[in-house]
Amino acid sequence: MSCGRIAAGMRMVEVRLLGPVEVQTDGEVLDVGASRPARLLLALLVADRRRLDLDRLVERCWDDDERPDDPTPAVRTTVRRLRRALGDDAVITRTGGYELDPAALDVDVDRFDELIAAGRAASDPVAAVTSFRRALDLWRGRPFGELGDLDWLTPERIRLEEAHLLALEGWHDAHLRNGTATEIIPSLESATAEHPMRERFHRQLMQALYLADRQADSLRAFQDYRSAMAEAGLEPGPETVVLEQRIVERDPSLMVATQGRPLRGYRIIERLGEGAFSIVYRGTQPSVDRDVAIKQIRAELANRPDFIRRFEAEAHMVAHLEHPFVVPLYDYWREPGSAYLVMRLLSGGSLESSLLDGRWDVERTARMVDKVGSALAAAHRSGVVHRDVKPANILLDDQGNSFLTDFGIALTESELMEPEAALSAGSPAYASPEQLRREPVGPSADVHGLAIAVYEALTGRLPFPDEPNQAALLRRQLHDPIPSVRSSRTDVPVAVDDVLQRATAKVEADRFQTVEEFVAAFEAALGAAPAPAPGLGSATVVPTQERNPYKGLRTFDEADAGDFAGRERLVDQLLAGLATNRFLAVVGPSGSGKSSA
Repeated sequence: MSCGRIAAGMRMVEVRLLGPVEVQTDGEVLDVGASRPARLLLALLVADRRRLDLDRLVERCWDDDERPDDPTPAVRTTVRRLRRALGDDAVITRTGGYELDPAALDVDVDRFDELIAAGRAASDPVAAVTSFRRALDLWRGRPFGELGDLDWLTPERIRLEEAHLLALEGWHDAHLRNGTATEIIPSLESATAEHPMRERFHRQLMQALYLADRQADSLRAFQDYRSAMAEAGLEPGPETVVLEQRIVERDPSLMVATQGRPLRGYRIIERLGEGAFSIVYRGTQPSVDRDVAIKQIRAELANRPDFIRRFEAEAHMVAHLEHPFVVPLYDYWREPGSAYLVMRLLSGGSLESSLLDGRWDVERTARMVDKVGSALAAAHRSGVVHRDVKPANILLDDQGNSFLTDFGIALTESELMEPEAALSAGSPAYASPEQLRREPVGPSADVHGLAIAVYEALTGRLPFPDEPNQAALLRRQLHDPIPSVRSSRTDVPVAVDDVLQRATAKVEADRFQTVEEFVAAFEAALGAAPAPAPGLGSATVVPTQERNPYKGLRTFDEADAGDFAGRERLVDQLLAGLATNRFLAVVGPSGSGKSSA
């Protein structure tokens, strides 16, 4: 939805959709008539400045059993009634249909989306608090009121309801960053009661209570949540368990601000997010003047051998996976009490955050499948299964290219059959049935995760968004096929449904066994390969046995000497130095070429 403001004479027309449908001018509520003019208004708004033809208007304004025999005069009568409320210029007649003047209305949904985006982008927690609060103040209840159950409105209603919860979580996070945790404790207590299965609310409540010097209450909140989960046959997620341990140990990093802190040749600018085992910051590398993402393993885990083993394994995995659409690793190191990965910072957010602004078109989705598919294929050829392919782990640059990240729970081929290989199921909403059953997994598990991400990109929602609890959701994921994409996207070819059904088959043997097969089938279902996005072009996977000479962060040895040229002068200088000195140190930033010299 995208409309602006206009003063029609002295009138300002406002449309309020975040609750029962309401139209106001200068504070006075206008009568848009019975439900049919309101349905016409919603149909034109959801069309987002596109013309709606007569057949589509009749379909959306009348139920099947009450459609008029002659729709033309009935639609004209409804348009006249809507114009009386909005102004004659608000509804424009086009050949064969109607559309809204994009500058004729002020729609609360547009301001809601803009304020949430501003809150997410704000590095200043005070600004974030303000933006999220203004967005939340626009919320009056269930979007579209009693009309929200209309089939064609349901996807937008679900998107807005999820955006509202994310805005509430963002508002809580901004207060936590701002040191004003006590102000949000009542809100968090209400949120955890109203949404008992939404785990992030419980973590925020635990942290707020701890920051308010109420450690015992914080730990009690965890115990209450764990008991509620146990009644449903579930357990708290790893992030919540780790937070409880940090609170027990009074982890000082829960209280310490990090903004602007120098760090071994880098400078931390702001905190971007956190996972079960690490915190991610935006930083800079002053020596080469570039922005980076810095991933820090949590302090309480930094000296535990099992976590350090996984941390170093991720570093080595990414360093070996030299691929244009795997987020590259610049540096990594360990030190007493901590460990770090430094990676490329991508400015376009993630697929997950992008979908808050609406579902993707088919062409954009096809480009994402092309690029992420090629990255996964490269990982699989190297014997690595990602196991956590989801929109949050698909990052975007400012040119629309998609990149795969977060190999934190990936497994190499040699680990896949080990008993402990099944201990992490990845993110349950995207995990394959064999992951949910804690069985050994292979590349087809990543095919499943990518297919669910494709479904969400095309529809704007997960396949099973309305289940009342996680236990019900897991039952459907284990046994029910995903719904048809075409139930909400008639512009998607029928063949795409067939491809996604096979890619998410409950029996592993019935799925595409390689990501190359899935990508090829998806592109064939669309009828053509995707047009390349600006900058990096197409990434369609072409298996190759050619040796890649690029070493990244891997160790160089004598056998690699033939891969380098133009270093003779530097090597002569180093040898001359060694001729007169017993010790010679080569110092420089990561990536400057020390190892290859």
